[in-house]
Amino acid sequence: MIKDVYNNNKLFHHREKLVDISNKKIVSPVNFQIDITNKCNNKCSWCFYDIYPLPEFSRKDYLNPNVVKDVLKDFKEVGGQSVEWTGGGEPTIYPYFLEVVEFARSLGLGQAMVTNGKMLQGDIAEAVKDFDWVRVSLNSASAHTYKKVHGNDSYSRVVENIENFADIKNSECVLGASMIVNGDNYKEISKFTLLVQSFGVDNCRLSLPQTPENEKMFYEIWDEILDQMNESKTYADNDFTVFTNEDRIDTLSHKTKSTRCYYHHLTPSLGANGVVYPCCHFKYLPEFNLGNVNKVSFKDIWFGGKRKDFIDTIGENCKVSCWMNGKNTLADYIIKNPKDVPHLNYP
Repeated sequence: MIKDVYNNNKLFHHREKLVDISNKKIVSPVNFQIDITNKCNNKCSWCFYDIYPLPEFSRKDYLNPNVVKDVLKDFKEVGGQSVEWTGGGEPTIYPYFLEVVEFARSLGLGQAMVTNGKMLQGDIAEAVKDFDWVRVSLNSASAHTYKKVHGNDSYSRVVENIENFADIKNSECVLGASMIVNGDNYKEISKFTLLVQSFGVDNCRLSLPQTPENEKMFYEIWDEILDQMNESKTYADNDFTVFTNEDRIDTLSHKTKSTRCYYHHLTPSLGANGVVYPCCHFKYLPEFNLGNVNKVSFKDIWFGGKRKDFIDTIGENCKVSCWMNGKNTLADYIIKNPKDVPHLNYP
């Protein structure tokens, strides 16, 4: 089983790109995060897209499948390696999901998906069972809490889908279950971890939501959250990994700032409105609109003037408190001149 899927040290294998970025060269992206639709069959209480005013976001938006294919061809031709179907909305309710997945497969692109799991059955489950990874946002360990955070009664259905998918997926496909922790579900963290382990998933991911309350929503419950996350880590074994992202509290507290951002060079985002954005953090904000693939090609956007302007300004001195800060700090270290590394010869 592939265990260390969230390891920032993967950046060491992209050192050549990182050096080129530092020398202000345009590099080929590695991964493309694509919102094929903004429609969703859940109503999550912390959903970023429903909470924040995003001028370019509409629940009605979805991508034309022919446009998706053109984008995937361009992405592949400029050196892209993998696609993450995400949201926005729920990718599996996109009416052309099977069609674009098969097209990406024909190009030899790696694929991954973040899903709420309600449609992870039948033809869809068969179509994604060879993905590099699939992560299901379950977010609860009981039907009562599931309804509270998702706004519907689909808990049993999603649990059944996870268990069935764990049985049919290819051995190379990493199946994860995630919990976005908030005041409604934090008492179920350790129970959730044990539960999804029993379903046969490969990993459990515990993280925090980004809401206007930021870290304030955790003031009275943070110690218990940490206790439960630490307990959850003890359940890990050779077949099950637990990832806790408790350090994201620093991001929510606006304590993590990068200077140069490397991440957006490697992982751009495409909105369901057809707009290419530098990264997922800036999606649906007009000031970060790099161009629309409904009007111009992805290649023209990637190598175009608007993107270069972004790279030369915000990309070189990003002021956003971002969960990618750790990756950017590591990237800075990776490209350091050995002469600038203190005590290099004392490994």
